[in-house]
Amino acid sequence: MYPRQLLKPVARPGLAAHVACTDADGKSRPSEPLTIGQSFEIRSAVVNATRRINVYCPPGFDAAAEQSLPVPYMPDGGMAEDLLHVAGLVQVSVGNNTMRPWLLVGIENTERRRDLTGPTDNGDDRKIAEHLGGSQCFRDFIRTELMPEIRSRYRTTQESGIAGESLAGLFVVESFVRAPGLFDRYVAIDPSLWWNRRQLVTAAAGRIGGHAYDGKALFVATSSDADARDVAELVDARRTSGALPSLDFHYRTYPEETHATVYHPAALTAFRAILSTPVRADAATTADAVSPAAQPRLVDGECRSSTGRWRRRGARDVRGASFGAAHRGRPDPRRDARPVVPVWSRRRAQWERLAARCSGPGEPGVQE
Repeated sequence: MYPRQLLKPVARPGLAAHVACTDADGKSRPSEPLTIGQSFEIRSAVVNATRRINVYCPPGFDAAAEQSLPVPYMPDGGMAEDLLHVAGLVQVSVGNNTMRPWLLVGIENTERRRDLTGPTDNGDDRKIAEHLGGSQCFRDFIRTELMPEIRSRYRTTQESGIAGESLAGLFVVESFVRAPGLFDRYVAIDPSLWWNRRQLVTAAAGRIGGHAYDGKALFVATSSDADARDVAELVDARRTSGALPSLDFHYRTYPEETHATVYHPAALTAFRAILSTPVRADAATTADAVSPAAQPRLVDGECRSSTGRWRRRGARDVRGASFGAAHRGRPDPRRDARPVVPVWSRRRAQWERLAARCSGPGEPGVQE
């Protein structure tokens, strides 16, 4: 990822990057910003903040007046975060016909660890930041404010997806389990399923069984830093719920990659696997309804509903403090990754058991 001080948006409404490259003779020469899309701000009542939204339009979209595109949303969607390399994957994959054209929507972070985590009772979790547990509010911001804004600005279909890595991957899996009607395609790369003592995967079987996943797709990828037990439990939840026969489920391991390097190769595989074919017409997205009275709001750093708090109170986001200014805006792998020793010999038995479980009878579409 590029350091924040070397790469930053400099023009509006175009999404432009100005890289501070020094000429060989030390002289400054006029140059134009490199524009790859559009950027705008949206004032949110749900998260009580103004959020920066960055949009990458595939080549030819403006000229094709009748073309409407599906939309993948991505947390960590700032110019100094994951937007540029994911937009590059979309550009090259659309160009070589390994995926359909999509309108990529990046959501730039403000307080990442607040927005992407659910409530936790774990004292170690609460050490990573003072604002935590705002995922419900962040999801409702996407549902009730961002999605309507994108549909009003661009020609889009009803099909949508979400992709993220680390804590953003945790948010993807949580959305799949708790709000499966919100998106059609889910891409979770090295998700931080250890959060809150693995409560999400522990409760997944009961929650998944109460939802319909007809026509949905879920792609999960893990690096050598991940704990195989987390995904194994998620696979078991899918199997034991008995409610997911039509789910297009993919699981890939990347033992040669670490938490810091897995996003790009895994996203390329994921886009080819589940973004290449359209969702069936009879299985289009139908967002889960939320009554206005029950809709949560962020108030003083807390995600609250009309009945009270969703989480305990905090203060400010301290993400990136250990890496310094050059790495702020990107996940700190030493904090967001599960604190395990990436020794392959220790994990061989875990991966072998998981591979056998994923490829067993009655599991079509599950891949190692």
